[in-house]
Amino acid sequence: MQRNRLMNPTTSLLDRADLDRDAVRHEVARGLSGADDGELFLEYAQTEALMFDNGRLKQATYDTSQASACAR
Repeated sequence: MQRNRLMNPTTSLLDRADLDRDAVRHEVARGLSGADDGELFLEYAQTEALMFDNGRLKQATYDTSQASACAR
């Protein structure tokens, strides 16, 4: 049985992006090594658009961006 990760709002962003937790830990540790101040954030975005013409749906799009991390 395949689970639908996007339907559960409590699903981890790492799981949504199919990221390996150990690899993420390693990259975060590498990015933060030697830093004494900065920011670290993780982001997940969803967008959807509906285009109507004369009251009829002509086009629909749904997009999700992969989780991204940034350390500064």
